[in-house]
Amino acid sequence: MKTAPVDGLTTDFSLIGQMDAAQHGLWNAVVELWAWAMKQETSLIRQAIHPGYCGWVIGHPAVQNYETGVLSVGPDSPRVIRCCLQPVGVAVFDDCAGVAHYCYEAQVQMPDSSSGSSSQICGRWSEFYMQQSGKWLMVSVSGGPDGQRQ
Repeated sequence: MKTAPVDGLTTDFSLIGQMDAAQHGLWNAVVELWAWAMKQETSLIRQAIHPGYCGWVIGHPAVQNYETGVLSVGPDSPRVIRCCLQPVGVAVFDDCAGVAHYCYEAQVQMPDSSSGSSSQICGRWSEFYMQQSGKWLMVSVSGGPDGQRQ
């Protein structure tokens, strides 16, 4: 799958040149999920997350399941206006499992912001994927905005 360019979505390419084809494929899945999240396209995100998904956002008391994971980027969640992704480690295991560790900077707007004001956040994610029928599905995440650890 090739991700169409999305206004406001950039990637730091310093690690990209060191990736093999399998790692590139996994990283493209990460970027594609961000593109859909920026557009708040939950129908596409539902197809990219494994039904058994279980993730933990730092600072949240409970883990996310499939439904709460999808809703976390839906129309009632903060909207990502701009973001920059910086991969720091991408690994693929036996062409069936993979992990992507990366930092991000994002400009987000709260859904109830009538003034259109936005805020800048930085953080990091570790995302875990499995490949089914040639497609990467997210199975778990850990991370979130910096400064959220309790």
